[in-house]
Amino acid sequence: MGILVDGVWKDQWYGSRVELMEVIAMARDGRIHTETAEFPLEQALEVYDKLKAGQINGRAVLVPA
Repeated sequence: MGILVDGVWKDQWYGSRVELMEVIAMARDGRIHTETAEFPLEQALEVYDKLKAGQINGRAVLVPA
């Protein structure tokens, strides 16, 4: 299932409460790895361009000064 946001199709994955608890346990055990890259908020437009170009792995996090 997905949703349309600003003309772009976004996939959303939902699970049961039991599945959520399993994922939380996996995160607690260190079995889930997430990739993030932090950028100053002032670079938001440049970061957006990098995301669109596939130049950032994982999630981009904008940090206010």
